[in-house]
Amino acid sequence: TAAFAQRLAEEEGLDYLRLQDKLYYFRGPGGDWASAHLISGRDLTYFNAFMRLRDSVTKESLAVPFSGALISQRIAEVEGWETGDAIQLLDGNGDTFVVTIAGIFENYAFHSLVMSGDYFEAASGQALDDNTFYINTAAPGDSQGLIQELSAMPGFLRCDDGSRNRVLFDEVSQGIDVLVAVLLVLSAAMAAMVLLDLNFMYIKQKSRELAVMRVNGYTIQETRAYVYRDSILLGLMGLILGVALGIVLGRWVVMGIEEDYIRFIREPIWAACLVAAAIGALFMVVVNLIALRQVNKLKLHSVSANQ
Repeated sequence: TAAFAQRLAEEEGLDYLRLQDKLYYFRGPGGDWASAHLISGRDLTYFNAFMRLRDSVTKESLAVPFSGALISQRIAEVEGWETGDAIQLLDGNGDTFVVTIAGIFENYAFHSLVMSGDYFEAASGQALDDNTFYINTAAPGDSQGLIQELSAMPGFLRCDDGSRNRVLFDEVSQGIDVLVAVLLVLSAAMAAMVLLDLNFMYIKQKSRELAVMRVNGYTIQETRAYVYRDSILLGLMGLILGVALGIVLGRWVVMGIEEDYIRFIREPIWAACLVAAAIGALFMVVVNLIALRQVNKLKLHSVSANQ
């Protein structure tokens, strides 16, 4: 391990951190076992440069505590744990020990526990086995030659490229984006049909009243404005209700497709809500302008003929 550290220190434009990163099983009192990566190290002062730790509630940066363990947000949600709870860990040799939750950090893929090396050794009674290196490069692929060189050294097991995982998640997200786009197009087509039909029905029901207004001297623009006021009011109510229901239903759908080890962003993105409302408003205006053309076809010579 010292040889690996020495070789990494010689490489320019590269940062590394020496850690223990092993798979452990965890559970609460009387619960079922589940697996998570337990990450620990001697000096974790710059750990956030390699793995961002941000409080799940306040969104503030977290430092690895001297006492206690940080757990990923999805673990806490699935198990119902809070800061201060005790959890049991099991290693590959069948040895168990208990740690206390010192904080919960934001995380969206897989389960992780982070603790200082001193706390790990005190809680487990085992020596820290820091035979893993976290490496940051200036750009993906910059260290391919170095990795090939390290892979030829005795003791090398494998190299996991974090950028590949990001590409994999991006591909999954793109697939979901395509599905969302198709659903949006279908929703827009359905909305256009429904809105046009409702506006035509409304104008038809009001046709006699509108014809009387025209006969009594109202201009086409004034008659249209009379109809348009009702449409605008109902449209604004629909937009507000639609955004509110969209946030609630969107959160419900997202939570429904989550797995035990995957968490999606559930909080509404207000900029997206405003854009959706703006598109809806534009859509409503266009549909209303098309429907209001029926006002020009009112029969003024015989008011009773309008029905």
